[in-house]
Amino acid sequence: MVDIEKLSPYLQELKHGKIEPQDIADSDLERDEKQWIIDEFTKWGDVQVDDFDVSEMGTDPINRSSCGFTWGSENADKVFSPIEAHSYIIFAGTQGMGKTAFTVDFAIKNALRGRRVLYISLEMSKSNILTRIARKHAGITKLQWRDRETITDHQKDRYFARKRYIEGISELEFFGFQEGRTPTKEAIAEVIEAKSPDITIVDNFGLISKAEGDQMAHEESVSRFFMNLAKDSLRPVIMVHHVKKGKDNSDIDAIRGSGKITDDATGVFICKRRIEKDLLPEERAQFLVFEKKDREFGEEGVNAFYFNKGTFDDEFYGERQAGF
Repeated sequence: MVDIEKLSPYLQELKHGKIEPQDIADSDLERDEKQWIIDEFTKWGDVQVDDFDVSEMGTDPINRSSCGFTWGSENADKVFSPIEAHSYIIFAGTQGMGKTAFTVDFAIKNALRGRRVLYISLEMSKSNILTRIARKHAGITKLQWRDRETITDHQKDRYFARKRYIEGISELEFFGFQEGRTPTKEAIAEVIEAKSPDITIVDNFGLISKAEGDQMAHEESVSRFFMNLAKDSLRPVIMVHHVKKGKDNSDIDAIRGSGKITDDATGVFICKRRIEKDLLPEERAQFLVFEKKDREFGEEGVNAFYFNKGTFDDEFYGERQAGF
């Protein structure tokens, strides 16, 4: 007879999505203990694992449930390759293109799904990050921020409401290296290990502190380090990065730095938007994301998002909500 008191915590974690059947199969539990947990989970969730053989659970990835991450919209989840537990993804764009806005929105949406998300900024404090998000949501312009008496009461209400909302998302945590530590790759890994998130976003690759050696050797070392971190911990890492300036900056060769960076990545995504004057509201709000490398399926894709007051959607909701 199995020890139910001992096994109940495993069952509860399985029910709440904190672990997967794969984790039970790979555990040091006895075979009859694993089978009891799976049987109880089957009865509780009415899931089709009645003939599930725990001895074979770890042999094939098709037996693992989805990691449950979203790219941020219904259409993007159809177009882009799913984020796997071992994924190491480069998300790149030119300066001011909207990389941080998009990845923060990505973080919020995944946290609202119950995934523990850690957003590490190497150039902003947690307070700065929240201010930036809330300001975008409220549609506060540069001119208004320069002369804050021109910010309307309605904008202030939206600004503070957004801050409170984000601070209330229990599964989302921001960490800023401006708060006192040098952002070496080892220090970043220590933060990830201490916080134990389901997924980590690091903003950005170019600010990871260089110890010794030339720039190319440093970039290759950092790239391989985070690739191995994701693979060994089975916790995906998304690394925000820059592309070179130029006309064709949506091509994978435009990623700044050593080619090893894209070689190591399981996925490479490049964002782009139009910034010319006199654009139509819909054109100004459009945010294109190109999947330029997909190691899982070998298929490239593109999705057109629209920025609507701090969040990215598949549809454009009108000039008043553009705010990009």
